[in-house]
Order: sequence, then C-alpha cells, then structure tokens
Amino acid sequence: MKNPDGTHTFDPGWEEHAKHIPPGTLDNIKAYVEKRRSPSNSLRAILYNDLTGAILYADSDNLAAMRHIVALLFHHCPYGCWGTKKRVQEWLAGRKS
Repeated sequence: MKNPDGTHTFDPGWEEHAKHIPPGTLDNIKAYVEKRRSPSNSLRAILYNDLTGAILYADSDNLAAMRHIVALLFHHCPYGCWGTKKRVQEWLAGRKS
C-alpha cells in the first residue's frame, strides 16, 4: 500500500502471514518494501521467483515459512516490488511505485 508520503507499507491482513515468518526475515521484508533496502540472498531469490535459489539459500526456519513468505508478498506487498529480477532491480533503484 502506498502512503501519501510516497513510502510503502503492507496491505491490510498481512499479520496473519507475518506471525509464521522468522523475525529476522520479516524485518528483511519490511526493510525491502518500506525502505527499498537490498534483501538477503534467500529473500532476493524469492522476490525473483527463483525456486531453486530460494530453497538453496533458505535455512530450515525459512523453508518452513516459505508458503507464508510468498503469500505475504503475493497478497500484501506492491506488485511492482517482486516477481522478476527486473522488477526487484527497479524497486531497489526507486523506479517502481
């Protein structure tokens, strides 16, 4: 959801998925969406829709939470910030809103 000041936050209902995501990963997702900070390798692979990379980089806690991480992105994050490498690069560069 885009705020009047141009920043982004999660769409309503995100807490249902967030409670199943490790705190460090959730902080990483928030920093990426809200502040456009570069994500960890594991999150970057998920954002790129790179299943192989996501599984190879994820630790056991993030593997267990993978469904909720993807659901959080799909249902509650701006569409322009995930899905392909190009979208992620544009988001980080501030070219997507």
